[in-house]
Amino acid sequence: ISANKLLLNIRRRMFCEEYLCRTLGYQEGTPEVKEAAAITVAAMDADVDNF
Repeated sequence: ISANKLLLNIRRRMFCEEYLCRTLGYQEGTPEVKEAAAITVAAMDADVDNF
């Protein structure tokens, strides 16, 4: 995995965590939010790889 892709994934994950907290009212930093963000980013990567 390249450094650029790693940074992009970190940014995506942070954005997803923030989105979940702001729009759905989840508490920031909880394991559930971190896991949901990680799953979302992994799904985004899988979609990109399929094109």
